[in-house]
Amino acid sequence: MFPQLPRGLVIPSLLLSASLDRRGPEGSRRLALALSALLALSCSGGSKDESGEAAVCASAPILGGSAQPGSIPFDAALQNTLGSLLIPGDGVARPTDDSALCSVVFVSARAALTARHCATSEHGSSVVAGEPLASAQVVRGSPLDPTARAASITRFWSHPELDVALLQLATPLSRAPIPLLDEPMGDAWSNAPVELAGYGFSRSEGLGVLQFASEQIESLETDRIVVNGDGRTGACKGDSGGPLFGSTASGELRVIGVLQGGTPSCAGTDYYTRVDRLLDWAPLVTVLAAKDSSCVSD
Repeated sequence: MFPQLPRGLVIPSLLLSASLDRRGPEGSRRLALALSALLALSCSGGSKDESGEAAVCASAPILGGSAQPGSIPFDAALQNTLGSLLIPGDGVARPTDDSALCSVVFVSARAALTARHCATSEHGSSVVAGEPLASAQVVRGSPLDPTARAASITRFWSHPELDVALLQLATPLSRAPIPLLDEPMGDAWSNAPVELAGYGFSRSEGLGVLQFASEQIESLETDRIVVNGDGRTGACKGDSGGPLFGSTASGELRVIGVLQGGTPSCAGTDYYTRVDRLLDWAPLVTVLAAKDSSCVSD
């Protein structure tokens, strides 16, 4: 399944030649091959980002991933919650540009959360809060799926303290996603079962294919949820920005975290931004209060 994408996975020009608006069976095949080849070549050892946290290396492929979740239902609501993000390197869609791949969490028909480091590119473009991410695309589902709907980003908010960004979409992509947790997390969440999900690298599927892993919460930090795959499962390149699912005491399924990153092994400790720390973030409060009812066809 999947650890961290500290700044998104860099995808060279070969990938953009199979971009979302020109995809077909051959384009999807080339994209899958290029993603897997790049991942194998791009990381030969662990590193650290500017925050001092371990950056993810693909030298140890993710273990234990599954195409089906182990602890939650694979239903329409779950599929409506999951998506991916492609960001050109300098904000202009040219075949020579690099691109970044991350996962996203839909929170309404026209809005999605991802990791802040996914939406602030370090390879050519600087992103200012409130401005569009030129040529970036959010996809409902996998970037390898030629039938998946995609939308451009019209507005972007970067959380001032946490590794979270909110994306406003030009057109509606999803409807009735799984809600965000809207209450503070307490001690009852300790050791609770959770489900990881994302489009990051897996040993069996490569990159860009939805995978799940069932784990337990190891600890709650002030702003983060810590989970541990104990050498069996975990998040990997391309999963940053993806959701962590958990059930409340009353049995209601909720998005409880957004992936920041994890250890280089892709099968160890992963860190998720706590969604309950976003309850008073003004841009998200506004988006959720709007309850966008734009029609989205299946």
